[in-house]
Amino acid sequence: MAVSQYAEAKKRIGVTSLSTAVEFYERHGGKVKFNKTVPQVVEELLVSMRADGAGGNHQRDTEARLNRFAKVFPGPILDATEAAITVWLRSLRALPGRRKVKPEQLEPLSAKSRNHYRNWIPALFNFARRQNYLPRDLTTAAQGIKLLKTQRTENEIFTPKQMEKLLPCLPDSMVPGIAVKAFSGVRTEEIAELDWKHILFDQDCIKLPAEITKLGQRRLIHLHPYLKAWLEPHRKTAGRI
Repeated sequence: MAVSQYAEAKKRIGVTSLSTAVEFYERHGGKVKFNKTVPQVVEELLVSMRADGAGGNHQRDTEARLNRFAKVFPGPILDATEAAITVWLRSLRALPGRRKVKPEQLEPLSAKSRNHYRNWIPALFNFARRQNYLPRDLTTAAQGIKLLKTQRTENEIFTPKQMEKLLPCLPDSMVPGIAVKAFSGVRTEEIAELDWKHILFDQDCIKLPAEITKLGQRRLIHLHPYLKAWLEPHRKTAGRI
C-alpha cells in the first residue's frame, strides 16, 4: 500500500523531488485548517456580513449570486479551478422569474451582469483564505478571472416638465416609486425596500434606515416640495412604496 502511494505521489510531482514537495506542503498547504466546501464558505461569509452589519440589499445581492455559484460548485473550495469558474460565468443566463421557459430559451447575461457575479467570487475566495481554508500566501483560482469590457451608456435625463407629462400616464401604484426615483437621491435598490413610514412629511425628510441602504448606514434625504406634492395624493401611514 505504502509503495503504491509513493509511486503515485512521484508520478504526480514529476521531476520535483519528494523533499521539495513536502517542504512546499508544510509552507503552504499545511496551514489550511479544514477542507471546507463552497456552500459552507458561502454560509460563513453571509453570517459574517450579518454580524458586521452589512446593508440588507448588500446581503441579499451577495446571497443570491454566491448561492447560485455554490449550487454548481458543491465540492471543496480547494478544488474549484479558474477554468471551471470561467466556464460557469460564460454559461450564466437570466433567471426565469415566474416565466415557465426552458433554460436554453433564457437570454445570456450581459457583460455587466456577468461582471457582477465575477466580482463576488474573489471576495469569497479571499474570505476563505483569511479563514485558512485556502493557503494564505498563494494566489487563488478566482484571482485570474478577467473582467469583461462593458460599453458605457448615457443615462437619459428627464426635466420636471417631462415628468409632469409622464407621471399622470402611470398606474397609481407606480407613481410614488417613480416620483421618489425622479426627485430624490434614493437608489433603485433602496426604493424596493422603501416604506411609507420612512417618508416623514411633517419633517420634509426621507429617512432611510441602515438595513436598506447600500452601505449599511442611515441616510436622511430632503423631501423636496415638488416630490411631496406628487406623494400627498397617495400618502399612507405604512406599507411598501
